[in-house]
Amino acid sequence: PKPSEYYLPYHIVNILILSVATGLSMKFNKSRIDGLALAAIFSDTGIEEVKDIVIKPRKLTEEEKCWVEAHVSKSLKFAERVLPLNDNVKEAIQMHHERVNGKGYPRGLKQDAIAPYAKIIGLIDTYEAMTHKRNYLEELGAHKAIRLLISSLRDAFDTHVLRVFINKMSLYPIGSLVALDSNEIARVVSAHPGSPLRPIVQIIRDTAGNSLEDGAIIDLSIQGFPAIQDSF
Repeated sequence: PKPSEYYLPYHIVNILILSVATGLSMKFNKSRIDGLALAAIFSDTGIEEVKDIVIKPRKLTEEEKCWVEAHVSKSLKFAERVLPLNDNVKEAIQMHHERVNGKGYPRGLKQDAIAPYAKIIGLIDTYEAMTHKRNYLEELGAHKAIRLLISSLRDAFDTHVLRVFINKMSLYPIGSLVALDSNEIARVVSAHPGSPLRPIVQIIRDTAGNSLEDGAIIDLSIQGFPAIQDSF
């Protein structure tokens, strides 16, 4: 969306697409995919009722945060007015801001107390929020968002769901350019499904900025240095 556009419709569509893709990677059957998709569509619809707060270009006050967090119950009420929903879908809408470390809301649930669909939608909702500009926060690139998810935010999400989601993402498509922390520029020549942050690359520009026609090929998955710092 353009900076001036209201983000929620795009956010909902993106959560739907990524949730279904993750569910398919987890071998969900059609019934489970349908339930996951319904929960994804309705999970954040309640934000519309607190739109004026959400779009404020500053950090929210504690009172405003409480109003925004109330969107969970508003989303469920809206969904129930539109369609008859089974318990799995209702629980997913109610719990998609819960976190496995107990630091989510509205109930502070942990681990298996959180519905399976909610674990997927909660992770993707977080990723989506980080990779797009939201009020006073700048967006992150996909690779930086993933690095946060597997480092400082790792204990907030289900390990299996996080692994499936990361392996599904094409963070560094073959042919894309990346900047290494060795101050070299490289082209991605192959990817590892089990190690999406550390593909095989070929150096095309050395530390002095000289272009290379036959630069070294490096498998970043089998060595600690260099690592990808940014992508283009």
